[in-house]
Amino acid sequence: YLMAKKMREDYGEELRKAICYCSGGGAPASASGGTLATRSAMAEGGDTTRKMMADPFSLGGFVPDRDRHGVKFCNVEYGTGNVSIKMRAEDLDANISKVTEDKHLGLWRGPYVYSYFDTRMVRRSNMLFADMGNCPYGRNLNFMEYYLLPTE
Repeated sequence: YLMAKKMREDYGEELRKAICYCSGGGAPASASGGTLATRSAMAEGGDTTRKMMADPFSLGGFVPDRDRHGVKFCNVEYGTGNVSIKMRAEDLDANISKVTEDKHLGLWRGPYVYSYFDTRMVRRSNMLFADMGNCPYGRNLNFMEYYLLPTE
């Protein structure tokens, strides 16, 4: 919130992309009882729960993929004609589920244990700020969270 506010105040711009790098861990940073209870409840969930957990926008905040003219890309299901708006490639969970190099910063990053939850919560907060106060972090915000891997 504060970063987005500072960008608006200093540059008059909304955030387009935000990447969070987390580090640390060990015994002091182990999972809490609430985290373990949440994971247990998620594991016991049925197909509907698993489908919702796989959706990066299950809590809202969807930003559709658009071409250079602003037209939304769509997927059409063969045989049924069902149409769904296509998700941007940069928002896919596959991006935060593997080890990759951030070429801009010259560092290596990997999956972070809370990134699947945190990305959804940031997208939802962005949506609520847009809907309730017309002041989102960014109308086209892409938020990702990674674990910062050590250099050696």
